[in-house]
Amino acid sequence: MRVWMERTRGLLLFTLLPLAACGDDGVTPRRTPADEVAGSYRICALEFTPSSRFLPAVDIRAKAFELEAGGVTPPRLKLDRTRAFELEFTPRGQFTDVEHRGTFGTGDAEVILTFTRPTDVAPLLLPSILRARWNEQAKTLTSGGGLPYSVAKSDYEWMLGESDPGIPSRVEGTLTARFALGGCN
Repeated sequence: MRVWMERTRGLLLFTLLPLAACGDDGVTPRRTPADEVAGSYRICALEFTPSSRFLPAVDIRAKAFELEAGGVTPPRLKLDRTRAFELEFTPRGQFTDVEHRGTFGTGDAEVILTFTRPTDVAPLLLPSILRARWNEQAKTLTSGGGLPYSVAKSDYEWMLGESDPGIPSRVEGTLTARFALGGCN
């Protein structure tokens, strides 16, 4: 009987160990708290890379945002404790800030941003939903590759700064992004 009890106890411990990494209910993965990721992030990198190797990548940060003008606020991604966010930047060649808002959810070391008005961010070659990995030590959000999405040919050409009749009406690609609470290194 004693051997059976020790084996049962060991089996029970072995069965419950994987649940230690789960959320409060023991089933769902741990969610990163909104308080942990809230803050004003600098936009360090933002690039759309077409799936076709014949089409060039577009550095959205350099092409769409004013980075050099004095008195202009650097582009930022602001996450609020209430799970709201805003992408704030000054369009290239202008001096008035633009804000695109949305809400975000969290997963296990992940932040999922959902823009309220996807049609407003489409010209920036951004997806309507952006998934980013949270690095607690570096205080960064990064997104690389991920699921491909498509953008309109006219938006891609506008960002690229040139047109080409060989570009399809929709350009499929992925987004690479890096947002940092501190400075961009």
